Amino acid sequence: MGTGVEAMSGPQIPAIKEHSLLGSLESMRRDRLAFLLSVARQTGDIGSFRVGPAQMLLLNSSELVHAALVEHANDFDKGFIIHRAFRPVLGEGLFSSEGELHRRQRKIMAPSFQPRHIVNYARTMVEYSERAQQGLAGWRDSGREPRDDGADHEHRWQCALPDRCAGGDR
Repeated sequence: MGTGVEAMSGPQIPAIKEHSLLGSLESMRRDRLAFLLSVARQTGDIGSFRVGPAQMLLLNSSELVHAALVEHANDFDKGFIIHRAFRPVLGEGLFSSEGELHRRQRKIMAPSFQPRHIVNYARTMVEYSERAQQGLAGWRDSGREPRDDGADHEHRWQCALPDRCAGGDR
């Protein structure tokens, strides 16, 4: 099983120019979306960059993403960060599992990602976004400041997910 860019054979993967020690850490912290768009512009469909000592790949085509996640899933490892930081918190879920366990979990989740369900998720996201905007307008009109502790955001997701994922009637 390959665990990094260096384990791949074939043509050299284009890499961006970056700080020799920190890599692209500061650029990612400043504006992650702008940074990733810049990498895509500089490298094309596949590019390499570093965040500190960690080598990263950016796949910028649906064909390459499909190849990596489906056709060659066993050739990639989730990496040190997932194993050390997220697995203790999230357990062996779809995000952090590998191999046969990951395949079984993915098959269980697959029906929820069929196009007919995605349309419903989009409707739900629009509904909850509109509610959130109304809530922000209410805060603005009341003179109160919105909370930034994540509690309201977490509550919205807890309300939204049962609506579509578990067939709730909220």
